[in-house]
Amino acid sequence: MTSNWARLAALALSVASVAASDLRVKVLPSECGTQIASVSLRLQLDEFGEVKYLRAGVVLPKITKADNQTRPESFGLWDFGTQEDEIIYNYTAYDKALNDPTYWVVKAEERRGWVTETVLFGSNTRGMDFSEPQVVPFVVVSPAVNYPPAQRESNGWSGFGLDRRLSRTALAYRYHAIVTFSDGRKEELPVGYTNFRPRFMPPPPSPPPFTWDARFEERDRTDDNPPAPHEIKTV
Repeated sequence: MTSNWARLAALALSVASVAASDLRVKVLPSECGTQIASVSLRLQLDEFGEVKYLRAGVVLPKITKADNQTRPESFGLWDFGTQEDEIIYNYTAYDKALNDPTYWVVKAEERRGWVTETVLFGSNTRGMDFSEPQVVPFVVVSPAVNYPPAQRESNGWSGFGLDRRLSRTALAYRYHAIVTFSDGRKEELPVGYTNFRPRFMPPPPSPPPFTWDARFEERDRTDDNPPAPHEIKTV
């Protein structure tokens, strides 16, 4: 018996929301289609982190002047007025060393942040034939918590130069379908991934602008107390 495929249609997760999705399961060969005891769906957050730095006493190869100073024709498309006497350098040894484990110490760790799982096909599988695609809807309820947004690929390296300590991280919200056959055998199938859109809370409403009203009147004066030259009459 072989669990052939399981497909997922899922929306991106977002804060304080309900994402409506569905799972489609099909089993081949066809004679095994009625031997499914249950199908569960798991959503998990996988985290990966890596730190990379040069080994003690190791120096990266120097970038040297190329023996052949003739610029390849392919460079013509990218030649925006370069000088004829420009020096062409050879990066081959330097580039190879960037991925050479004899130069670097690499420490990597992968862990599972959290897991939630539910049975989509259970007691209701009696009499169902999974040799034909079976579809079951489900929803994912996200609490009002800004989980970190997921990325399918790594966010790249960060550091202060290729000759120093570098690090990279990756996050992934992954779905897995767990198919249990009537003989107790289980198969786990990766069925997709989703992203998480954080919600940026709007700033609190600003207080109303300060308003005030005043009345200006000219002061009473006498001929014995004339206004100073710099005073301005207000109307």
